[in-house]
Amino acid sequence: AVMAALGVALAAHGYYQYFVALPRLRAQVEKDYQADPQGFCQREGVDPNPESAEHINFFNRVTSKEPLATFSLANSLAGFLAPWLVAAGGIAVVNFGVGGSRKALVGGVLAVLLLAGCLLLTKSRTGVLAAGCGAALLGLYGRERGWRLDWRIPAAAAAGLTLIGLGIVWSGGLDWEVLSEAPKSILYRLEYWRATAAMIADHPLFGCGPGNFQDNYAAYKLPQASETVADPHNFLLEIWATAGTPAIVALLALVGCTAWEAARIAARRANSPGSADTGEASPLPLYLGAGAGLALGAWLSLLTATPIHTDSMAGHIGLGLCGLPLAAGFLWLVHGWVLRGPLLLSQPAIILAVLAINLLAAGAFAFPGVANTGWISLVILLTAGGSAGGWSLGRPWSLGVVAATILLALACFLTEYNPTLQGGAATMDADILLKTSDPQAQAEAEQKLAAAIQADPLAPAAWRLLTDLRFRQWLARRDPRLLERFEDAAANLRRREPHSQVMYERLGQWYVQLYLLSGETRFLDQALRDLERAVQLYPNSALGRAQWAWALHGAARHSEARRQAERALELSDLNPHRGYNLKKSPPFPPWPAQGESSPPKPWESSEQQMLFLRSWGGRAERFRGREMQRRLHILAAMDYAEPARVLASGMDN
Repeated sequence: AVMAALGVALAAHGYYQYFVALPRLRAQVEKDYQADPQGFCQREGVDPNPESAEHINFFNRVTSKEPLATFSLANSLAGFLAPWLVAAGGIAVVNFGVGGSRKALVGGVLAVLLLAGCLLLTKSRTGVLAAGCGAALLGLYGRERGWRLDWRIPAAAAAGLTLIGLGIVWSGGLDWEVLSEAPKSILYRLEYWRATAAMIADHPLFGCGPGNFQDNYAAYKLPQASETVADPHNFLLEIWATAGTPAIVALLALVGCTAWEAARIAARRANSPGSADTGEASPLPLYLGAGAGLALGAWLSLLTATPIHTDSMAGHIGLGLCGLPLAAGFLWLVHGWVLRGPLLLSQPAIILAVLAINLLAAGAFAFPGVANTGWISLVILLTAGGSAGGWSLGRPWSLGVVAATILLALACFLTEYNPTLQGGAATMDADILLKTSDPQAQAEAEQKLAAAIQADPLAPAAWRLLTDLRFRQWLARRDPRLLERFEDAAANLRRREPHSQVMYERLGQWYVQLYLLSGETRFLDQALRDLERAVQLYPNSALGRAQWAWALHGAARHSEARRQAERALELSDLNPHRGYNLKKSPPFPPWPAQGESSPPKPWESSEQQMLFLRSWGGRAERFRGREMQRRLHILAAMDYAEPARVLASGMDN
């Protein structure tokens, strides 16, 4: 009931965003952008090029109408709402008919309407599908009395359909041509899953590590895929890819043990129907705990999200003035059921099923706000039968377990949670200060970044901002000492983000600028190494490979530039998505004194540059071949046989 009430509060927050906060934000962004496009993009840290993927994604997010509540994605909000929508429906179902509580019935129905409306506003297909499956399961198993379907029938049907589907895939009957007519979202998920399967094959034991999926995913991303996702949109594959085979085996073991224990509870309930009754235990500790959790969450948000944006503050006020009273009203209506109503074993089981169905095709399993639904429901399911008796720890062992738990929690706080909290807050403050042109703010941002690095030396975010700041400082003053500090920051950033294609690509661009401004070839060599590493980390990126090809051309390595340009054009043809295709990507800055490489008119796209490299590289290769043959003939005619032989054996030199 408490969790369903929290869902009601978040749904109210979502309504406020949809009808008030988001329209206001869209209008303000449109006004600011039209007044000063370049300044707006600089303040927000967005690529000013309207054709770039970063620019398009930013404005797609800003102009989106879907509510988020306290989540960062609408799909995450849907992942929370769908299970507790079904939970509210379960409260209504068990109180329908003779002997039920009318107040609880009214509360359940009103909560269902509020939650369902907000769920539809998120436009989450997986959330709606999961909620629909949950409604069907409630119809079959959500009643205390009356006709009910034996659970073995739908289980057998699901197993049969799964085997049939696997057989079709194995026989080749389900291929990409058949799926090309399916909705795009299904195709996108199949792309994610294929790439993730390859990642699992390369990291079968311990995975790529929590939080590292996106950086590693780029190396496996298919050429036609639309985005570099942060998770595979399937919680089983996500666990397997990030934590390895032992973790997925442990999860499956947990599912099996839970099913076995649930069967024991069901048998015990059947043999002694009153065994689940726990008397008139007061729910006040749970209500107080929920209130304390909200207060703690508000306090933590004040520590991290500074300064609070006007719309964000208004959203929190709307949540407090609308959401919390509605949640309290819901709890008041269902309080009688909380005290004396039946809790069916099927209710928490259906909540778990809804969550699992949603997370099989959606992300957010790594977000505690979504995943905690599963852990809470699991506890409710395993305690639904009351005290089971049996084996238990003695007092000394119990005290030892409590002490060990406290020590582990303290160690987690000191080594992980507190550094992340303090370093993240300082980094966010510095990011806000760096978006201004005030020299005093720049100096304060540098101090904030130093504090962030000291608090959390392993995190790359502060080093990312510091490297960018050092480069801009050198551009402004051209001081050799500032250049040394930039290179030191860049080296630290490489050590902290060894698998980030985005980071290496950005460093390559900076070093190209350094070469163009200073003329030192060592900067061009470093740029080539960084851009090559970026291509290794994201081999199917047409734009990344094109940048490397253009840098190779600037270094007069024409043969390599031609090969990379050809591959970039192939990848561009395979990916039709805007921001990933070279046809609409802006051209790279021209290299100075390129002779024959100067175009008769300005480049219009990076695709034109790659087409030029493909032909220019071939011409340069043929010219070098003819020049080498001419020199060999001269040496042979002058009777320098030995030098001619040596030269012929090392023509690449």
